[in-house]
Amino acid sequence: MYSQTSADVRREFELVLMRREAETLKQPADWDRANEIKSQYQNEVQQQNRKYYRDYDSRVAKRLKQLIDKAAGRSRNLAPRFFGTDKFDKDVLKRQAHRDVQFDHQRRITSIREREAKELGTFLQSVRERDQQKQGSAEEFNDITSQQQRKEGQQPPKPTYTRKRT
Repeated sequence: MYSQTSADVRREFELVLMRREAETLKQPADWDRANEIKSQYQNEVQQQNRKYYRDYDSRVAKRLKQLIDKAAGRSRNLAPRFFGTDKFDKDVLKRQAHRDVQFDHQRRITSIREREAKELGTFLQSVRERDQQKQGSAEEFNDITSQQQRKEGQQPPKPTYTRKRT
């Protein structure tokens, strides 16, 4: 249970960090794409939540029927009847059905968030790589220009640092 909880917290934290990074993108097209990804998955989560609350009772009833059918099945152990215990407790089965439906909903939400994190992470990685290539090209240009100016006897200009736009 602990490892599952810590994994869930880690996944949520990573997703929040990626969303935060997406908010700082410089190109309008990149920013639009990041918002499109975010809104797509938020809509999926909202849709799953609506379905969950709308169909909760029917899902519990369906799961309860499955649990009752499983519990009512013939036992394969050959113990005398007076030593055996009745494994059919409807209250326990109801609580189990509620837990199963809640767990299933949480599993669906987790799956949606994992897909969002994967897609957003892939997108942000491609943006980072593109920005690094641009930065590398600018540095190569500056190096070549400096080398040419040295050959010609000119003093190369001092590198200027630009502020990042937010």
